[in-house]
Amino acid sequence: MRILIVEDEYVSRRKLEKILSVIGECHSVTTVADAYKLFLNSIKENFCFDLISLDIVLPDGCGIDLLYKIRDLEKRFNIPESKRVKVIMATSHSDIERVRQCVKLGCNDFIVKPFNKKKVLEKLQKLVPIDDVCNKERGTVDIIEEIVKKLKKGDLGLPTISNTWMLLQDAVSQGANLDEIAHIIKQDPTVCYKIIATANSPIYKSVKKIVKIEDALSRIGLDIAIQHVHNIYAKSYFHDNSGILAEFSNDLWVHSVAVANLCSIICKTLQIELEEDPYLLGLFHDIGKLVLIKAISELLKMRKCDDVKMQDILMVIGNFHSELGMALLSAHNFPYVYLKVAKFHNHLEGCSHLSKEILVVNLANEIVKSQGYVAGIYVPTELNSLISYKILNPGRYIDEFILKLKEVMDIATLI
Repeated sequence: MRILIVEDEYVSRRKLEKILSVIGECHSVTTVADAYKLFLNSIKENFCFDLISLDIVLPDGCGIDLLYKIRDLEKRFNIPESKRVKVIMATSHSDIERVRQCVKLGCNDFIVKPFNKKKVLEKLQKLVPIDDVCNKERGTVDIIEEIVKKLKKGDLGLPTISNTWMLLQDAVSQGANLDEIAHIIKQDPTVCYKIIATANSPIYKSVKKIVKIEDALSRIGLDIAIQHVHNIYAKSYFHDNSGILAEFSNDLWVHSVAVANLCSIICKTLQIELEEDPYLLGLFHDIGKLVLIKAISELLKMRKCDDVKMQDILMVIGNFHSELGMALLSAHNFPYVYLKVAKFHNHLEGCSHLSKEILVVNLANEIVKSQGYVAGIYVPTELNSLISYKILNPGRYIDEFILKLKEVMDIATLI
């Protein structure tokens, strides 16, 4: 079951997500505009929502108007009444006129704030066969339970990071020169070969063929070459050939590398100094998704499940990756700022202190998704409405960010 939650109040939204995630895959938005776009795209892609929880009062309009637009879209796309989305209106108001207006426009029921789990599920039981849904998705629930058990036992961990990659990070942080960086890269023949091949590619036009890593670093430029090395290691770090998850794993690598590179670009352009390497902050922001992919892949192989759908897997990943990412980074003694970025990069309103690191990763994450580097479901967002945009004020640099990002990713995706 696919559920759309349209709620701008943070506490109410998170409470609804917690209640409804037990019966389906939840997607949350905070505005009429974003909800309309997501619902329209779901119809066009034949990936329709089964249930919508719709707040009446929203920052950019009225939920009642959105209800009208939703029913109008269903009519325009000739969706039979029996297959139309169930809509429950969420409100802190209980006046008769609002109720009558919504019922007349086609809402199916009401829930009144503050939400009570028992009452919400009782309302839903009348609209959708919750027990049937739970039975059909039992395979997914079993997988979630097994992952939670593994986490509690400490059996879930981060993939091993290459020693050469770690040496490179230390060297860069200490201001190593070209020869010192070349010496480290030589310790990994595969990476060395790929950097030399990149230097000889049509992107870096030259008559003379490069055969030494020192010359390759010089031709590419040390800063850009280091980013290429990061991208190479990141690809192996995220690599997964696990059937149903292989494509998602590759999408996650592309997305994470894009965010990592854009974090570096943003900091350099806006002259922002962070406590930690912006590239690594961007790379690890969705680390919970990576670990969940690998854990789910192993469980699917062991159990040989054929009845678990990709949309169910995306639900698990979407609902649990932030908390899991934070827990894993903490267990591996990452600096505190990495933990905050992992937990709050998608939910700035839930963070009591918005550090520069969280703001940069949030802005980079949204710009990257707007350019098509997406892993999972994407809800379009107006960049200038973001908290991170308003605070960092990138303004006229957005086009420059996008241009530089595409240049870097054109090379990264060829590696």
